[in-house]
Amino acid sequence: MSAPLLTLVDLHKAYEVNNTAVSALRGIHLSVARGAIVGIIGKSGAGKSTLIRSINLLERPTKGSVIFDGQDLKTLTNENLRKVRQQMGMIFQHFNLLSSRTVFQNAALPLELQGLKKSEITNRVMPLLELVGLSGRLDYFPEQLSGGQKQRVAIARALALRPQLLLCDEATSALDPESTRAILNLLKQINQEMGLTIVLITHAMDVIKQICDQVGVIDEGQLVEWGEVVEVFANPQHPVTQRLIGQVVQWELPENLQPQVRSQQTAGLHLLVRLTFVNNSAKTPLISHIHERFGVTVNILQADLEYIHGNSLGFMLCQLIGTSQDIDKALHYLTEHSVKSEAMGYV
Repeated sequence: MSAPLLTLVDLHKAYEVNNTAVSALRGIHLSVARGAIVGIIGKSGAGKSTLIRSINLLERPTKGSVIFDGQDLKTLTNENLRKVRQQMGMIFQHFNLLSSRTVFQNAALPLELQGLKKSEITNRVMPLLELVGLSGRLDYFPEQLSGGQKQRVAIARALALRPQLLLCDEATSALDPESTRAILNLLKQINQEMGLTIVLITHAMDVIKQICDQVGVIDEGQLVEWGEVVEVFANPQHPVTQRLIGQVVQWELPENLQPQVRSQQTAGLHLLVRLTFVNNSAKTPLISHIHERFGVTVNILQADLEYIHGNSLGFMLCQLIGTSQDIDKALHYLTEHSVKSEAMGYV
């Protein structure tokens, strides 16, 4: 197994506000494999932007190490750090294009600053603009472009120096849903065709679901959850993660049901369970099986099916009606077939 492209070790960042130290990052540890797409998600103020800006030392960490391609960036001279930053492209929420320059000129800017010849710049930029779907708009100015097209220019510009890593700072937050999907598909294409490693931050779990391999959840400057996307969706551990997943699947109990749930069983109440199905278990009629085999009636209150990176992921909220012994057998049967069950109370 090759060494990770990026490793953050015990990363801390504190700011001084009114003579008081305020922590933005607190002990972040994570590794990003070469060629992976990693998403960092959290609510506003959680520390996402500070984290991504710490990767290329636009924000210098108070403590800890940023190891990129085997080098600890905090130990580099300013000159060597500038060279390493050329291996890290970055795109932003608001595009940061120069209004007085055309599409071609904006994409070519990093190469001009490097002093490349015009012919070299053309040979480098033209394929990039074709890749991002803007080869027919070379002479357009930013004001003539849609938001999605502006972000495509920013992506081409970020790729001009042939980086190993692309950092995306809320790159789709200013876009409409259709443009967001198109930009995310483009990033996935670039990842697959160029082997480019991508780290993106977002506040939307739907972005994570669409293209990321791994996800880190950050809250109050700490990484509270980390793992493969499908695993985190199937089994979120932290309450913040559960709430974020609730953006795209119905993870938490519906509001109209919450007042009815009781912690103790009494006459007329039945066990309420949340079932999580992954891959084959999502395609097998297990609910029918437990009724046929154990005489347990399943009253489905809510169900959802998602597809993440080719994985089927199903969620079901249901009442189990039967004797306690039969319900125990049914739940054991589901566990044997890789279905996670969680008792939510009685309703």
